[in-house]
Amino acid sequence: MKNAQNMPWVRVAPDDRNFGIRGNAEGLKFLRDKIDEALSGECVLIEELDCDFEQIEVREDYPEEKRGIWLRLLEIGCGIIGLLIVVLGLIALVGLAMFAYSLLTIH
Repeated sequence: MKNAQNMPWVRVAPDDRNFGIRGNAEGLKFLRDKIDEALSGECVLIEELDCDFEQIEVREDYPEEKRGIWLRLLEIGCGIIGLLIVVLGLIALVGLAMFAYSLLTIH
């Protein structure tokens, strides 16, 4: 199957069961050649291929997952709320224990 421009194509996308790379034979061969170019030490721009990405680059450092400030604040907020729930639960248990003790000692 060719795209509307009859160009080689490649897609990096999930299907029903897994995530994979799909494309026509011409597109996959083109991608293979561009990967070989990148392995020779160049950052290769992908312009002649209908695909989901713009470049191929060889990097030895593993990219860290970047989390936004809002996600970090959400994590901190959830931690504070969880701690508050635990503290309030302990206060309630102590209060119930004191109430039960006071009922048992009334004679």
